[in-house]
Amino acid sequence: MTLKDIADKVGVSVSTVSRVLNDQETKAASRKVKEQIWRVVREAGYTPNTVARELRSRRRDKTEKKYIACIYARTSNHRVDSFFSQLAAAIEYELFKNGYVMKYSIYAGGMDVETFANVLAGTDVDGMIVMGRFFDEQMREVVEKMKNVVYVSLSGTESANHDVVFSDAYKAAQSVMREFYRLGHRHIAYVGEKRREMRYKGYHDFVQENGLEELSADAEQTMDGGCGGTEKLLAAGQKFSALFCANDEAAMGAVKALRSHGLEVPRDVSVISVDDIDVASYFSPMLTTVHIPINELGKQAARVMIDRISNARKIALRVELPSSLSRRDSCKEK
Repeated sequence: MTLKDIADKVGVSVSTVSRVLNDQETKAASRKVKEQIWRVVREAGYTPNTVARELRSRRRDKTEKKYIACIYARTSNHRVDSFFSQLAAAIEYELFKNGYVMKYSIYAGGMDVETFANVLAGTDVDGMIVMGRFFDEQMREVVEKMKNVVYVSLSGTESANHDVVFSDAYKAAQSVMREFYRLGHRHIAYVGEKRREMRYKGYHDFVQENGLEELSADAEQTMDGGCGGTEKLLAAGQKFSALFCANDEAAMGAVKALRSHGLEVPRDVSVISVDDIDVASYFSPMLTTVHIPINELGKQAARVMIDRISNARKIALRVELPSSLSRRDSCKEK
């Protein structure tokens, strides 16, 4: 397949396809067009001409092309949030540059262990990159079926069986709580998932250590979840001047719920979240959030996978990337 073939399938110019494939951040196409281009690339197993020339020069056969599966650990195909969309795009772009093909995207959310095992059994790839927090029994299935596994997430679990690339969610949560505390807030609520969630643990531990009252709502980390979780807190008569949302999407939903009750951000309630997805700085008010280096997480996950395969590496790597607080408009002093 050539660039022209891809362009014809998508209905754009060859130059647009070229720009998208050579620059992940290009403004030459909309997100929808980019996704269509990458879907065609994935289905065709296309690799850049530069890579093809390199392969020929090394007298390698085309059958040596490497295929990777990307697993959305806790996401069903009808709901992929912005964090994982951005992460997957960074992974795919880095793989593509190095002559690897992301052959499958597997949405494991909602699958039981048996169904998930059957899906893996029918997946013929050289490696798997797992995005997001998996429960232990599912991760065991992946490791048993595949020797080349990279886990990329906000949870840096220790493992001797697979590589881990992460940015620490517990540290991110603690930085949120320290910022609220520094600004004089003592009634701090949390909205987000609680079971096996390091952001909640970071919140909970800080509250305990500083003698504060825990005000929390267990909620899905989506806009609807953030809205519903905040509604629960307000309906229960909880009084809080600060709200820690587990991610940016939940924060956007929380702002909507607060406004529906006549509360403005940050005048009445300060809000801080985690992720720093693209839209966070365009939302009103612009979200104060913990910046997770999403693109770099994706690039590093792909590079670790490539290194594992090309060098037949057996020793598991654990790579941590730092996060940082991005102060914007949704938070102020008490």
